[in-house]
Amino acid sequence: MEDRKQHLYIFFTLFLVTLLFTRCDEFKLSPVTKVETGEATSLATSITVEGEIIDLSGKGNDDHGFCYSTDHNDPSIDDDNISKGKPQTGKFTGNIEGLK
Repeated sequence: MEDRKQHLYIFFTLFLVTLLFTRCDEFKLSPVTKVETGEATSLATSITVEGEIIDLSGKGNDDHGFCYSTDHNDPSIDDDNISKGKPQTGKFTGNIEGLK
């Protein structure tokens, strides 16, 4: 029994020493740019669109604007787009013309 207590004592001592000398790395979250899509007002063959940049903490914020397509419902930067230049926080608008 005394031998078992000695083994447990050694085990817990080594465990505590390991905890003391183990270094934990800090967990860091990568910032993400936050954008909201605003209202769209249709004017026959054109539309005025609105957006708002809430936070520019993310990386790769070289440009901002609107992407659109007259062919499908999931436009990307590879489709037609309106560039508004270097982004900054706040609301922005754009006019899309030549719609069908």
